[in-house]
Amino acid sequence: MITKELFRIYRIVFAGSSELSAMHLKSLLDLKCNVISILTKPSFSNNNLYERPVLKIALENNIDSFQALGFNEELFRIIKAIKADVIIVVSYGLALPNRILRLPRFGCINIHLSLLSRWRGSASIQRAIYSGDNKTGVTIIQMDNGIDTGPTLLKKPCIISYNDDHITLSRKLVLISIGLLRGFLLKLFSGNISYIYQTEKVAVYANKAYIREGLLNWCLPAFILEKHIRAFIYWPGSFLFIRKIRIKILEAYVEYKNKMLRPGLVLAVNKRGIYLTTGFGVLAASKIQLEGRPVISANDFKNTNKKIFDIGDTIA
Repeated sequence: MITKELFRIYRIVFAGSSELSAMHLKSLLDLKCNVISILTKPSFSNNNLYERPVLKIALENNIDSFQALGFNEELFRIIKAIKADVIIVVSYGLALPNRILRLPRFGCINIHLSLLSRWRGSASIQRAIYSGDNKTGVTIIQMDNGIDTGPTLLKKPCIISYNDDHITLSRKLVLISIGLLRGFLLKLFSGNISYIYQTEKVAVYANKAYIREGLLNWCLPAFILEKHIRAFIYWPGSFLFIRKIRIKILEAYVEYKNKMLRPGLVLAVNKRGIYLTTGFGVLAASKIQLEGRPVISANDFKNTNKKIFDIGDTIA
């Protein structure tokens, strides 16, 4: 009974823009938390229409929502008038200015998918996989003016499996994150929170992934390219060009049969994969996608008899 009352008493503003945000918002509502307003990025921006799952949840639950690409004076006055006890931020995509950070009684709380202070920034999952980390996790922090630099309030680690990609690891981290929320809020609202300041000496920033990073560099070793494919499967992808055709690789494995051949050659094509030479070792692409076409296995690709890959062809 005390738990339910705590969740109902304190006024929460939720800030988020992605599917990940929506999952956390739904979790708060399932806990019967008093979510009074939602902040999200606009559905329509720069002539593009974006899906904002949090807006759908807001409409279904009759919660006020505010869409903005920045914090002007009008929005500041609105948030100030709400008198929130806490603002919970999950994958919002906008930095909160200092005067917003100071408004709530408990401040602004961010749920970040890494073990801070390693991998600050928006691409924390991709960078953890690409760097070959065997562990990551979830960190809940008190927000300050920096990018994921605030004191940590709660952490929980997560093992990165050898075959985890961005999608599978995201699912694991979301389950951990949602599981942490209830206990964290109880501690927060009961005043039982410890602040641990991050160590700047070991801080690492997760640079945002851009489309140009998707083009595979065949001079790199095969094991690095395989990590690239798992890390960037969601965005920007891992792709090559052959005969001016752009092909995305979604799954691959490494074989060390490269007899010092020039990187970037088609070595073989069979039902197990399309074998491509690299700076060290062979990368066998087992799932691929041609532009505008569905994902297919190497076996299905071979059965279509498409003469895209010929042995000895050069790829870029």
